Amino acid sequence: MWIIHSFIHLFILLSFFFFYRKYEAGVESGVYPKLPPLSAVNWSLLTHKFEHELLLDYVLTFPDLVLRVACPVLPDAPLLPEFPLHLVR
Repeated sequence: MWIIHSFIHLFILLSFFFFYRKYEAGVESGVYPKLPPLSAVNWSLLTHKFEHELLLDYVLTFPDLVLRVACPVLPDAPLLPEFPLHLVR
């Protein structure tokens, strides 16, 4: 069961990167507008507690999570690196 759970989380991460690259290609070809800089975002539109929780728990922590899961410290040979996929919710 743990293997299926980890696979699903890895699949979600990889599909995010796939769709982001597709979005960037759409921006370059003029299909989509560019994302505004964070300083131009009107954060006051987030009025529900749930929206704040999503932002704080998932969006803002995502870059750190990717670094911790995808870029582990490599141990000396013959040990293999451990990828802490349990950190991905």
